[in-house]
Amino acid sequence: MTTLRGKYNEAKVFTHNLCDKASSQIVDYLDQDFSAGEKIRIMPDVHAGKGSVIGFTQTFSDKAVPNIVGVDIACGMLTVDLEDHDFSLEKLDAIIRRYIPSGHATLNQEKDFYLLKKLKCYDELQNKSRIYKSIGTLGGGNHFIEVNYSEKTKFKLLVVHSGSRNLGTQVAKHHQDIAEGLHSNTKNYQADVERVIKDLKGKKKQKDIDKAIKKIRNRYKGASRYPKDLCYLYGSYLDDYLHDMEITQKYATLNREEMINTILRHLLGAKLDDFYHFETLHNYIDLENKIIRKGAISARKGEKVLIPLNMRDGSLIAIGKGNEDWNYSAPHGAGRLYSRAEAMRKISLKDFQYQMKDVYSTSVRASTLDEAPQVYKPAEEIIGLISDTVEIIEQIKPLYNFKAS
Repeated sequence: MTTLRGKYNEAKVFTHNLCDKASSQIVDYLDQDFSAGEKIRIMPDVHAGKGSVIGFTQTFSDKAVPNIVGVDIACGMLTVDLEDHDFSLEKLDAIIRRYIPSGHATLNQEKDFYLLKKLKCYDELQNKSRIYKSIGTLGGGNHFIEVNYSEKTKFKLLVVHSGSRNLGTQVAKHHQDIAEGLHSNTKNYQADVERVIKDLKGKKKQKDIDKAIKKIRNRYKGASRYPKDLCYLYGSYLDDYLHDMEITQKYATLNREEMINTILRHLLGAKLDDFYHFETLHNYIDLENKIIRKGAISARKGEKVLIPLNMRDGSLIAIGKGNEDWNYSAPHGAGRLYSRAEAMRKISLKDFQYQMKDVYSTSVRASTLDEAPQVYKPAEEIIGLISDTVEIIEQIKPLYNFKAS
């Protein structure tokens, strides 16, 4: 463990394996006055992220930065115990490639999500049809579908890792834009925004609202006392964000459930509710316990969690210990050693293929080099650092892995 200090707070970091950029991002946050008085704990899988560090946890009272949670709100894993069902991995791969869109692809037909219209930012959402068509889609990057084997139970487990797709991106950006405006050192910003929204709605030009708000924001750009990535919400603005975040979290859960149900229907003629399953979330605000988690998971006492390592080594199934000093949290994975650009330069396809020789996958390609096992911190490093916050039940090993390629 190490401790980093800024002007207004300090943070415990539960590892010494910390790159300079991640360290700088943490200290930048600690240098902001709104961090004062909060308990900040950084998980062992810490690495630099876009605008904020990954592996971040913090108690919160009346302020929150949407950018800390990030754009993939409520990303997480849904784990399903398939018991002793037998099936062909080739058939599974064919089903996924036919029925589960990945990358930027969506379904052809919309799926229902009635809560979407209850979003505070609903009128500002762009391409709503795409949001509905993305329910049941994987996305790209580190999102995956995997079948693992448990030596303990001799059963297979199906795991889907995905998030809130483009909805999360739009919700996060909308509320971070508001946060930037609130700290522009002028009382006119929000009045200007509200005026233009009212005007365009009256003219039935809702699709132009986003562009108009961006013009207003650019007018006030540079006037904030905080870095734009760290502007925070408060009062009714925070309430609106938390409201929208909860709905987006339900969307992300539905997205994972739809994928699992599609796979089970075509593979086994079954459905999710036929099997024991559990969900592990990261990138969200725990409203019940008032904890912000970015690239971190809840690990309350007795809580069952899944911690993915990499596509060669599988995942850890663990039980939370409810450690208050860890903000009742645990790492959401192993954490990256290399950025995506670095991985593409440093890792060869031949080595990637060798590392994955024992796992059935049609996703081991040049386009997925940035997700190779070597990109992540060693499994044994993470395992050796988390005994204070979780009890590891077992490490499940992958039989099959799919990522957008």
